[in-house]
Amino acid sequence: MTLSTSTQAVAGSRLVACKRSARHSQRHALTVCMTKPTRQGGEVASNQIEDFEQRVDEAGRAISDATQEASGLTQSATTFEPAPAGTTDKLQEAMAFSGPAPERINGRLAMLALVATWGAEVVTGQPLMRQIAQAPFAIAGTFLLFIVATLIPIVRGESMDKKSGIFTPRAEAWNGRLAMVAFVLLLLVETFKGGPAFH
Repeated sequence: MTLSTSTQAVAGSRLVACKRSARHSQRHALTVCMTKPTRQGGEVASNQIEDFEQRVDEAGRAISDATQEASGLTQSATTFEPAPAGTTDKLQEAMAFSGPAPERINGRLAMLALVATWGAEVVTGQPLMRQIAQAPFAIAGTFLLFIVATLIPIVRGESMDKKSGIFTPRAEAWNGRLAMVAFVLLLLVETFKGGPAFH
C-alpha cells in the first residue's frame, strides 16, 4: 500500500506539470507524463524494495548474532562442575539394606546413645526423653557427625577390615548389635517405670 500510493503521487504531480508545459500537444504530453512517471515510480519502488530487503537481511543477521551470544551466555552461566563419577552410586550401595553402612551406623549410634544416656541419668537423674527435650540440637548434631564420619571412608572405598588390637570389625559389629538391643530395653524400662532406668 505504501509503494503504490507513492507511485500514484509521483504520477499525479508529473501529470499536472506536463499539462502546463505541453498545451500544444496534449496527447503527446499525456503519453509522456503517464509513461515517464510510471517508469520513475517503478524505479523508486524497486529501489525501496531493495533497500527494505537489505535492511531485513541486516536485522536478521543482528538477531541471529544476538541469539547466539545470548545462548553462549546462558550455557556459560548454567555450566557447573559435575560430581565425581561414581560417588552417588557408592553412597547408594553403602546405604542399601545389605550395604556396610546401615548396621555400622546404627551400632555406633546405639553405643553412643547408651553410654550418654547412662552417664546423664547417673549425674542428673533425668530420663532419656527429658534429656532429648533439653538438648535436641546438640544430640542431633552429634549423631550427624558420627553418621558422616562413618560414611566418608566407606564412600572412598577404604577397607573396613582394619584391626587395631582388640578393636576389630567383628567386635564392633557385635558390640553395636548388643547396644541396639540394650537401648531398646532401656526405652521399655523407662516407659513402664515412668522414670530413669539407672537412678
